[in-house]
Amino acid sequence: MLLQGIVRQAKQLLGQVSCCEICDETLNEDSFICQFCLNTLPKFDLLKIDSDLLNRPEIHQIFKRRYFHHLVSICPYQYPINQWITNYKYKRQLRFQHLCSKLLEFQLNILKSMPFINKPDIIIPVPIHIKKWQGRGFNQCLGLAKTAAKLYDLPVSDDLIYRIKSNAAQVTMSGAQRRKSLKNNFAFTNTVDLRKKHIWLIDDVVTTGATANEISRLLQTANAQRITLITLAISL
Repeated sequence: MLLQGIVRQAKQLLGQVSCCEICDETLNEDSFICQFCLNTLPKFDLLKIDSDLLNRPEIHQIFKRRYFHHLVSICPYQYPINQWITNYKYKRQLRFQHLCSKLLEFQLNILKSMPFINKPDIIIPVPIHIKKWQGRGFNQCLGLAKTAAKLYDLPVSDDLIYRIKSNAAQVTMSGAQRRKSLKNNFAFTNTVDLRKKHIWLIDDVVTTGATANEISRLLQTANAQRITLITLAISL
């Protein structure tokens, strides 16, 4: 992997060319990943499940107590996507943001042909606490939300909701612990009326669904008509 990285950087410095992040093949455009590697990445066949993972009984059972109406995950949380997310989110290797966004864009273009995936009215990234934003320097969900918004020519509503408390990392928490930690931890920045609005809530990874569910509960208090949770990956 180290040698591949050196070769990639040498190609880019010497020829000012773009190379695939997976196979290092030279690309004709600045797309970060070649079409072959993009096609072979582990992705859900959205056409087979009508896009919505809640159509699968085993997934529906896990999220049976929920406030969102649909769940669309682009891929399972496994190699190389899990590594991309970790490198981007925790190691600040920002080139992996482009890979994640490219994969999201690829799958969302498929979603546009699906019957229930109508054009959203509002696109909201899952907010992080201001302290975490200051420490990390970015909200990883915002980049994904911008990718989705660009496809539908919509603005990103990243100032609609804020996170009240900065909680401990949830990675080691159980579902019950996460729900308790997140209860009443989100609020609207101003009074809003979401009547008749179809909202896309964008997250990087869904595990227990506790974060998305708490935000969706808040959105329901503002009369949101439909909430579709869009995530890059799902980890169960």
